[in-house]
Amino acid sequence: MDADSVILYLNGKYLKRGKSPDLVTDTIEATQYGEFWVKAVAWDQPAFFADSFFVYVRKPIVTESLPSGMQDGINYTGSGSVTLVLHAPYKNYVFVTGDFTGWLSCEKGYMKKTPDNERYWVEINGLDPGKEYRYQYFVDNDLYIADPYADKVLDPLNDSYISSQTYPDLISYPKDTTSGMVSILQTSQVSYSWKSSGFKSPEKSELIIYELLIRDFVANHDFKTMIDTLDYLDNLESMLLNLCLFANLKGT
Repeated sequence: MDADSVILYLNGKYLKRGKSPDLVTDTIEATQYGEFWVKAVAWDQPAFFADSFFVYVRKPIVTESLPSGMQDGINYTGSGSVTLVLHAPYKNYVFVTGDFTGWLSCEKGYMKKTPDNERYWVEINGLDPGKEYRYQYFVDNDLYIADPYADKVLDPLNDSYISSQTYPDLISYPKDTTSGMVSILQTSQVSYSWKSSGFKSPEKSELIIYELLIRDFVANHDFKTMIDTLDYLDNLESMLLNLCLFANLKGT
């Protein structure tokens, strides 16, 4: 578009108008800590085009001990609050970014550091009870990582292969805002109601552990099909026991 004017704004306030109809230049000095939105609007009355960028001038990190009872990972402290703790020794600073920060490295997600320089933590408030929130840690302005203690993550390489039949209403991956694995947190989760109340686990010496990846083991990639396949594993166990018995007999 051919602009008849270009206007610059800082945090929603008028800053300056371009000296020419289609150009505006300015130097903004970071003289104070805080969050800053810079927005440029080009007008061709009545149409306009706008673009913006965000800057957070990071204040010195706060050093403070973990609140009592907090552990590494996700700590649900209320129906609308959570405390996130990341073990990250030898790092300088960490942000948590996600749906609750607009995927920005900003004040809300700027994590405190423990006195031993081992961990970073932050309390996030104002969450909607029961809503899933996507988030990552942004370490030293260089590395995005998922929470290693999260019980649910989004995988940009594999989530597209999960059908709605296997996992209805799977929250989408935020492909326009980040990359890599993304963690999920959710307050006010409803606990699973176990149908069997009298189950007693066998002794460890009686266990045969078979490790498998459900996604690769059954075609439907779901727990229901896996449960229907337990007879196969039971028969496999019997076969292994018979092989062991046969080997022992041959050895004698």
